[in-house]
Amino acid sequence: MILTVISNRELARLNQEVTSIDPEAFMIIARVNEVKGHGFSSSKIYKNTKGKTTK
Repeated sequence: MILTVISNRELARLNQEVTSIDPEAFMIIARVNEVKGHGFSSSKIYKNTKGKTTK
């Protein structure tokens, strides 16, 4: 089993790759609104109009 989060642009290529390896592979494809965890989210630093840094 493989669980991955990819962009819409990458979906067609992934589908082709999986089908070439196993034409009968079972895939669940779902839209995701948010992903959290190591490697997916990080603290972002923004500068406001007055030059102060916020998170």
